[in-house]
Amino acid sequence: MPHTELFPFLRLFDGRYLDPRTHVWWLEALFWILALLLAIPLLKCGKTCARMEAAWRHASCHRVPSMLAPGLLVIVLRLALLPWIPVPAPEIHDEFSYLLGAETFAAGRLTNPTPDAWQHFETFHVNMRPSYHSMYPPGLFLFPTLGILLANNAWIGVLLGVAVMCSAITWMLQGWAPAHWALLGGLWAALRFGIFSYWVNSYWGGAMAATAGALVLGAVARILHSCRQPRLHAVTAGRLTPTCAATAHIGDPSREARVTDGVLLALGLLLLANSRPLEGLLFSLPLLGYLVVGIIRCKAGLRRKLLSRIALPAGLLLLAGALWMAYYDSRTVGSPWTMPYMVNHAEYHVTKPFLGQARNPIPAYRHDSMRRFYVIHELPDYLDSQTSWGVRQILERNVAIVYVFFFCPVGLLMLAGWLRMLRSPAQSMIAVSAVAAAVPSLVGLWPPHGHYVAPATGAFILIGLVGLRRLRTAKVRGARIGRALSWAVVILLAVALLAATSTKIMNPFELSAKALPLPLRIERERMESQLSGMQGQHLVIVSYGLRDIPSQEWIANNPDLRSAKIIWARDMGAVKNEELLRAYPGRHVWYINRGDPLQQLKPSSATTPY
Repeated sequence: MPHTELFPFLRLFDGRYLDPRTHVWWLEALFWILALLLAIPLLKCGKTCARMEAAWRHASCHRVPSMLAPGLLVIVLRLALLPWIPVPAPEIHDEFSYLLGAETFAAGRLTNPTPDAWQHFETFHVNMRPSYHSMYPPGLFLFPTLGILLANNAWIGVLLGVAVMCSAITWMLQGWAPAHWALLGGLWAALRFGIFSYWVNSYWGGAMAATAGALVLGAVARILHSCRQPRLHAVTAGRLTPTCAATAHIGDPSREARVTDGVLLALGLLLLANSRPLEGLLFSLPLLGYLVVGIIRCKAGLRRKLLSRIALPAGLLLLAGALWMAYYDSRTVGSPWTMPYMVNHAEYHVTKPFLGQARNPIPAYRHDSMRRFYVIHELPDYLDSQTSWGVRQILERNVAIVYVFFFCPVGLLMLAGWLRMLRSPAQSMIAVSAVAAAVPSLVGLWPPHGHYVAPATGAFILIGLVGLRRLRTAKVRGARIGRALSWAVVILLAVALLAATSTKIMNPFELSAKALPLPLRIERERMESQLSGMQGQHLVIVSYGLRDIPSQEWIANNPDLRSAKIIWARDMGAVKNEELLRAYPGRHVWYINRGDPLQQLKPSSATTPY
């Protein structure tokens, strides 16, 4: 039995393969029991801990280095772990779709022409008509595209993206909290999402949406300070009390509005619209509403200055971004008003994303393996949702998944912070925005994942900091147990993350004695490596067993199939396969049956003669 089955606590910091039936609530209680036990000896070391805390405050006073430190930590530690946790291989349908979009952008194109014999290349989350492209919003491809352009490796872009996210969250926190709290939150983001989480160990993470959410929240803080709004800090209770230069530029009442504030706000909104559109909209509306009210309440002279320095550049950038989005949609699906995601759902999906929506008629699939996946993967949840018992089960599953990825094992701390923030207008709109971003995942028909709620990542960390700040004020018979308990919480979280990382090092591919033959994701990579070392170009025709539900798909290809060294195609029978061979002549042809336990490539008698 693998370590992660013996100790489910160690899986809390990944979330990609979380079993929603796992009972994790007792882990929260266990965490707080351990924290209380650890706080007792820490009380006796109060002076030593206080000196360390003072050194932490001094180090955090350097604003720019503090902002960059979490991102650099992600890069250094994750690269250092490469000998034990190697560069991840794509596994889930969505990852292949993201990589298709990134490779298309890296080639200098927005989309690709529909390939010849395209029916053989139909796969999940990819549109084949009217052009060949990923169904996902284009913002999700930017970081992998950067990696391909810089190092010919999409994962390098993923790593850089997570590093940028951690630094952006730290920058955002500097707008709402004293410097030492902002740095603590940035390091929590780095360790929680930047080392072990699937956000950095796959191509399927939420770094772009989390970065965008941090840009919006950080820009709103700075604009509100320019409006001279009181009581903005979420961590300090009462007046703004900047403790050093790292927060003085934010807390200074004389700070004037800057054009960069409006540009960063608009950039964050555009990135949200092009990564997680629905969640980004729900996250942004409370923030923008409060910001508009704050600007309206300003004096006339200050209002005119804000409109010229903030609203005008932000409006122009948003307009340019909206026009680009319309152009992208028209190039990919032929209509500026239709997103690729909508086209894919209409053609392939049986059900719709949320509870209460009527399902689609079952499409006429060209491949039985795709039919099995969509019908068996999606339809049962829809049928369950038609009963009160099923709705309750789905809601409990969704709440558990979101809770585990973002809150556990400090959910009580997050709850305390959230309730505290509701007492202040400026803070309450952050609390409302965070909940609003999670609503689509909570009422979703399909199982959610952590990156669905990524726009609110920075807001959740800020809420946790507020709860930790409140915890520090607790006293028992005059003893400052709250401060010792806060130190214990930080120490236990660091230990938990290190334990989870060590488990990943011991079993990076999450193999077990039951994984015989090897998992499909490893078999595909093995065959890719085998064929890449051979001369010439190759065509692999894949057939599926009668019970094969392809949650891990093999049909994934490059944007330009003509020049690709390896093409993966679906077996459609002898007659259709002949058409495929004529469309891609001169290739070595291989056959593989996914139902074969040996998973061996079987060559045809010769290369395609056409």
